[in-house]
Amino acid sequence: MSRLRNKYGKKIDNYHKWKNPIGVIELWVIVFICLKVTNTVDWSWWWVLAPYWVPMVFIAFVFFSVIAVLTIKFFWGKL
Repeated sequence: MSRLRNKYGKKIDNYHKWKNPIGVIELWVIVFICLKVTNTVDWSWWWVLAPYWVPMVFIAFVFFSVIAVLTIKFFWGKL
C-alpha cells in the first residue's frame, strides 16, 4: 500500500477519511418529500422545501442587516 504525502510532506492515509455523501439538510428534504408524496403530511411545498430556503433567507437577512447598520453609521457620522 503506497502512502501519499500532502504539500507539507505529511503522510495522508485515505483509509480513515470517510466523506459524508449526504448532509443533514438534504436528509431532511428527502424525509419531508417522502412524507408529502405519501400524503402523511398536508404541508405546502414551501414548507417541504423549507430546509433549503430558510437558511438562505436567514443569511440574506443578516447580510442586509449588517449592510444597513454600516450604511446608517457611515451617513449618521457625516450629519
